[in-house]
Amino acid sequence: FVSGIDPTITCWDLKMERKSYAMTGHADTVTCLTLHPDRTHLLSNSMDSTLKIWDIRPFVDGRGRRRQVKELVGHRHAAEKGRLQCAWSPCGTMVTGGSADQMVHVW
Repeated sequence: FVSGIDPTITCWDLKMERKSYAMTGHADTVTCLTLHPDRTHLLSNSMDSTLKIWDIRPFVDGRGRRRQVKELVGHRHAAEKGRLQCAWSPCGTMVTGGSADQMVHVW
């Protein structure tokens, strides 16, 4: 999974050397991506002040149903301090998001 300055998250098939699918939903740059411990979901953090949980299991049809499972809001972003991070707890039941407000939010 990769993302850049645009808000799109892209899944690449490294064996076939092609893009498998893209996930859209953030309104600004994605700054962090992290896999769930069981590798079924992806957590993303963005400069749009949201975290999103995505279903990345291969049988999910991204065209017929959005892969976005949940949107989490609660941190602020300041452009001059764009160090936004996210993480799953080791058991995968909680997520954290950190931002320029110098706080870590736990959901």
